[in-house]
Amino acid sequence: LRQEHDTAVVSCRLVRIGTSSLTLREEIRTAEGELAAESEAVIVARDRENGGSRPLNEHERAAFERAQ
Repeated sequence: LRQEHDTAVVSCRLVRIGTSSLTLREEIRTAEGELAAESEAVIVARDRENGGSRPLNEHERAAFERAQ
């Protein structure tokens, strides 16, 4: 991707729903479809009281499953 590219196409998709985490995949492409950058991120649900990870609750899991 270069400055002369007027448009970038950015996508983010849910790859996996784990017990306490989500795996996301992001891509940035030129308008012509050439892959410019890609990444994968793991997002972990956090327990506010102890700061550790916690399982996704049924409402969270259902919402993410609908988005898949």
